[in-house]
Amino acid sequence: MHKLIKRGLVVAAFVGAGAVVPAIQVGVATANAAVIQETRTFSGWDFGNSPNEAKNKAVKDAQRQAAVAGYIPPAQCVTTFTDSSRWGPGYYYGTAVISCTR
Repeated sequence: MHKLIKRGLVVAAFVGAGAVVPAIQVGVATANAAVIQETRTFSGWDFGNSPNEAKNKAVKDAQRQAAVAGYIPPAQCVTTFTDSSRWGPGYYYGTAVISCTR
């Protein structure tokens, strides 16, 4: 009879510990969830009459795409790449890539 009671207490202790451990893990996961940040890249392109104009328009296009996705471009985004190519006399093609984190 005493062995049955001891076994019952041991089983109850393990079940109780099993109920406590997931609660501790949930608390740790909740604390870590606040630190996770989402990072995305956006690319833009446009044409212009000068290399700088084409690049600036391309950056604006990438920022527009980031704003549609819910980012705040000036505060949460960094320009990572810009380039321009000459397509003809007075006609340039610009590309830009920005990286946004929230």
